[in-house]
Amino acid sequence: MHLVLIINSLGIGGAERVLVRLAHSWAKSGHKISFITFFQEEKFFYQLDNKDSKINLINLGEQKPPNNQNCIQYFFKVTKRAYLLRKLFNTLQPDLIVSFLVGVNITVLLANMCSKIPVVVSERIDPNKHVIPEFYKKLRLLMYPQAAAIVVQTKGIADYFPEKYQRKIVIIPNFIKQPKIKKNIYTQGESQKQKIKNIITVGRLHEQKDHKTLIYAFAKIVNNYPDLTLNIYGEGPGRSELQNLIINLNLQNRAFLPGITMDVENTLVTGDLFVFPSVYEGFSNALCEAMSCGLPVIASNCSGNVDIIENGVNGLLFKCGDVEELASLIQQLLNNSEHCNKLASNATNIVNRFSEIEILKLWDNVLEFASSCRI
Repeated sequence: MHLVLIINSLGIGGAERVLVRLAHSWAKSGHKISFITFFQEEKFFYQLDNKDSKINLINLGEQKPPNNQNCIQYFFKVTKRAYLLRKLFNTLQPDLIVSFLVGVNITVLLANMCSKIPVVVSERIDPNKHVIPEFYKKLRLLMYPQAAAIVVQTKGIADYFPEKYQRKIVIIPNFIKQPKIKKNIYTQGESQKQKIKNIITVGRLHEQKDHKTLIYAFAKIVNNYPDLTLNIYGEGPGRSELQNLIINLNLQNRAFLPGITMDVENTLVTGDLFVFPSVYEGFSNALCEAMSCGLPVIASNCSGNVDIIENGVNGLLFKCGDVEELASLIQQLLNNSEHCNKLASNATNIVNRFSEIEILKLWDNVLEFASSCRI
């Protein structure tokens, strides 16, 4: 089967990582893959392995637009994209199209109007909280019924859509690979040897990830623990604000913004506690990977996180934005290494719960169903 996969870019991000993994898996299964991206990039963060020529990367060379586009600019961008995609679809003649992210989904469906090619669209973040232009919201409601299937990551995201959409919705979480390295989890008799010295998190420097709450919570307890540090890995528009906050709280020798890590797994195991304070999520790869590596985790009780963490069993949850509760939970784990180890040990079961084999089966089922919708 010839599959066309479409996303904005191959830059850093959870959606990009998942679609690249699916491309490799489907190419390995014998499918021909055409992978379309929009944004011009000097260097791709995620690389497509096309040595066997089963994956053909097509980049449309767009410049990344400013964030403050108005409705007219959005309209022209969508119209131009749809026109280019329509021409590509006519040339490629794929059997099925898979699209990730709401803006791309809408454009693909517009480009594919009156076509017999089935389209699978996927929402990768919670639409209840994720702010998009009103223009896109209206187009999403108008165009999504044309999709053969709508893939979401959690029940909370599925429930966002009206009843008439539900028969097309399929819930598929991300799959978690077995890590090559793990944090050492001490046995009960050795538990006092484990000490939390480095709190770590991985996520874009953006208000969605709410790193400010973590920094404020860290500031409340740091003076009681002279060896404790905080490392926030990622990059984004919030860097200056977060750096200023660190300076204002006099944490510049204890809290750091190292930037993007190219080796997430090795970076994670340098930490002793993973804290994930997001305001909203789709289904976090970073959180799951921290758990799979054997780190104890504390996360906000936002959508996505609550689908991963069973509070008190494989991690701890706190109310979104609650600095006091987060500081209290961090302190609990700092003072109770046995509880810390128990959470970390249970967290590693995430690999079995969201195994690659089982999740890929769900995606293959969607492809089979969607391909049957071809008229």
